[in-house]
Amino acid sequence: MHRIMEFILPVVFASTEAMIWILLIAILIIFGKGKLLPSEKMLVIERKGQYRMVLAPGLNLAQPFIEAIAKQVSPHEAGHDDLSLCFEVRDKHVATRKQPSYLLEIGMRDGVLHFETRPVDQPLHPSDPGNGQTLAGEIEKTVHAIGISWGISVQKVGHAM
Repeated sequence: MHRIMEFILPVVFASTEAMIWILLIAILIIFGKGKLLPSEKMLVIERKGQYRMVLAPGLNLAQPFIEAIAKQVSPHEAGHDDLSLCFEVRDKHVATRKQPSYLLEIGMRDGVLHFETRPVDQPLHPSDPGNGQTLAGEIEKTVHAIGISWGISVQKVGHAM
């Protein structure tokens, strides 16, 4: 390996163009993580028996935040199929000029957590929170705690789904 470097380094340092390319690549590696662009299609992610996530077009960047919530909530308690909560989320990584926040609806169906994101301007479908008060409180605390730790503003809006 040492002999290879003895050959390559003088060639690289002798060429100004090679040095510029190496510096450019190094800068891109260090600073150029890049930014994922929001998808214009609806994204559905399903983890059998755990959760189902429906992300509206342009809101696919909310996936890591929602998965962090799903990992901390244990929905395996009976009698919570009528649970529904809604939060307005202001996340600088997901926000756009037209859409500074989005709605995150969390519900329970057939023992599985359901997450759905939608733009704030789309109407909610109100429903009764039902018997899931214990789980609802756990979810609400989890959403707020993760929001704070991630630097995301989360405000409970009401019941939805």
